[in-house]
Amino acid sequence: LIVLLGALLRAYNIGKESFWLDEGATAFAMKNYNAKEILYNTIVMGNVLPDYYPATTDPPVYYITLYFWSKLFSVSETSLRFYSVVIWVLSAIYMFLLARELLGKRNAIISSFLFSISLPAIAFSQEARGYMLYLFFALASMYYLSKALKSNRNHHWLMYAISVVLGSYTHHLFVILLLFQLQFLLFLWQFP
Repeated sequence: LIVLLGALLRAYNIGKESFWLDEGATAFAMKNYNAKEILYNTIVMGNVLPDYYPATTDPPVYYITLYFWSKLFSVSETSLRFYSVVIWVLSAIYMFLLARELLGKRNAIISSFLFSISLPAIAFSQEARGYMLYLFFALASMYYLSKALKSNRNHHWLMYAISVVLGSYTHHLFVILLLFQLQFLLFLWQFP
């Protein structure tokens, strides 16, 4: 019910406003480039629209996954923004799992509820930008790191590594989270 509430809050009037500048650039890229060109532009050129503005700020994972989403559901304000809503739903699941892992079931329910009604989370999950995918990989990496530290099972470490790699190729700021995680691991290694 909490995830349904969060999804409804995010879906409400999602296509009412037109794209803002960065969302427009995202939509333009989805309409004018194929998957191979998006990969080339983001990996080699560092920018999803290298012919239009110089920058090195666009990692590929969000744009590639959004490209395939747009092929299934079209390029429109509602469609591209709804991809972020779907990613929020998956993030909400990881929010609950992580909070349950660290704080117990009761606190996980409270955390999930607060996450579902959070105004910044609603705003960012109504944009055709990579913020929700970044959050998804951040929550997944923290969850799998917690599981791996408790169980030391290879599949948890593998899922942690996959989350970190995909998160790093989703948003440059993921490196900051990774640095904190590595610092935490070094602390545990020094003081077991």
